[in-house]
Amino acid sequence: MSPEPLVRPHHTGLRDTPRHNRATGAHLTYGDGVTQPELHRRVRGGADTDRAPFRTDLVVAALAVLLFTTAAVVGTRIQDAHGVLYVAWPPLYATWLPHTGPGTFPALVLAAAVVLYGPVVARTLPWRPLVWSVWGASVLWTTALALVDGWRRGIADRLLSPTSTWPRSTGSTTWAPP
Repeated sequence: MSPEPLVRPHHTGLRDTPRHNRATGAHLTYGDGVTQPELHRRVRGGADTDRAPFRTDLVVAALAVLLFTTAAVVGTRIQDAHGVLYVAWPPLYATWLPHTGPGTFPALVLAAAVVLYGPVVARTLPWRPLVWSVWGASVLWTTALALVDGWRRGIADRLLSPTSTWPRSTGSTTWAPP
């Protein structure tokens, strides 16, 4: 015997969306008895499976990857041919030197965990614990990236050496470490 779908009382708020009852598996209905699947059929003018959904987010992500790849390839060719791509301020004051170290594996594991579980965690956590979770993940990510250079060079030297600090490298400030 299947349970009757719960009837959601009609209200006049700005948002009147149907919800799914996870305990019974039934779709909650609008005040006029329309369930979510029925509403989708009415809005789309047919069944839910008539067409595949257009994923705008995937198109935008693909365009971003294409833009980044194009900029990297074209920029590298211009720099190799003419040597004119140079900006004298951080964070662009750098050379391309990919390398690995003790923080590489933790950074890759954390990146995979965020990609795999991040959307689920973002949907299920209330916003305050979510903010703290994101903060914790960002601290772990920053620490793992710093540890790619090792503890001494990646963390200790950068924190304790007055010549390695970012404001000193700009040359445009009178800041000095305490």
